Amino acid sequence: MSKVIVSTCGTSLLTNTPNSDLRQLLMKTANYQESDFNKEEKSIVDEHISSIENQFNDLSIIDVKKKSAELNGILTYYEDQIPSSSGTPDIHFILVSDTYQGRKVGEILANWLMNNQLMAQVIKIADLATNNRDNFRLAMSELINWCNDTLMGYRDTGYEIIFNLTGGFKSVQGFLQSVGMFYADKCVYIFQFSSQLLTIPRLPIKLDTEEIIGNNLTVFRKLDVGFTVKKSECNNIPETLLFYLENEDEVTLSEWGQLIWLQSKNSYYKDELLPPLSEKLVYSDEFKKNMVAFQHRPDRIIQVNQRCDQLSRFLESPDNDKYNPPSLDYKPITKSPFPDSDHECDAWNDQDAQRLFGHRLGNGRYQVDRIAKGLH
Repeated sequence: MSKVIVSTCGTSLLTNTPNSDLRQLLMKTANYQESDFNKEEKSIVDEHISSIENQFNDLSIIDVKKKSAELNGILTYYEDQIPSSSGTPDIHFILVSDTYQGRKVGEILANWLMNNQLMAQVIKIADLATNNRDNFRLAMSELINWCNDTLMGYRDTGYEIIFNLTGGFKSVQGFLQSVGMFYADKCVYIFQFSSQLLTIPRLPIKLDTEEIIGNNLTVFRKLDVGFTVKKSECNNIPETLLFYLENEDEVTLSEWGQLIWLQSKNSYYKDELLPPLSEKLVYSDEFKKNMVAFQHRPDRIIQVNQRCDQLSRFLESPDNDKYNPPSLDYKPITKSPFPDSDHECDAWNDQDAQRLFGHRLGNGRYQVDRIAKGLH
């Protein structure tokens, strides 16, 4: 079975140096973006990075393992042998911090893997740094979105998902150990001063979220598409699932809230057309009948419910800053195939691409008239 191996990545590859002055500079600039360096700092750090990258070209597997905790985990998993290039190759994702040093270390590791006929990609998680708690929590929410959007597709096509948590920052490792119970088939580690691989299989965890999500479904749907949600609307939702914004009166989903929502969302979206999130959005009888015809296609019902949630958000957004993501693509129709419809948006755009056709009712209200094939 082909594998997707997700490796947490730190900067120990750079900081494990006997030069105390260099190590101090690396620690000082650990959370810097490229623009934060002064010219002298940048020159010293870049020279050090270039030196390490050049060393990697000539190192044996044993020496590579000594240099990099991340590659130590990967190569120990492979029993110190580069896998054969025949068949479908394994895919490696290197998760790096949103810092200059983090990206550079990730590039060195990915290049080494690719030079050894493995597929590798650096994944930078926005806002991931270790000097700000709120930014870290936002980054973990983004990481959960990435796991859900990327890894589940590979699992559905038969890949085994492995989290390699040997390297990287302890805060990220601990978080991914918990997340791995939902998105990975196993997590692997190598403890410090040990050459043995510890494997932790995924536990058969199933969240019972009916009391939390089922009883607060409208609030979770609004949070999912970015509605402004007041703290007072969330009295029945545990605080650990919420992240309070600066004014302390508005909330978003926390990293754990995002996790349980994404694990449960489709079970609420797959059976029937859900009520609009905005009073400005109206469904015609024809549209409701269209949706009944898709009862045998829960994947399409999920997509339409997501699109209607986005459409509600669009109608509630201010005129000078209209929410209109590419997946929605709401726009006027210059030559409508339906006399009563003057706008359209995506229902889905794969295979038999379908659009939601509708028209404006006045006072900011909008009616979805029908679902039909898109225009060519």
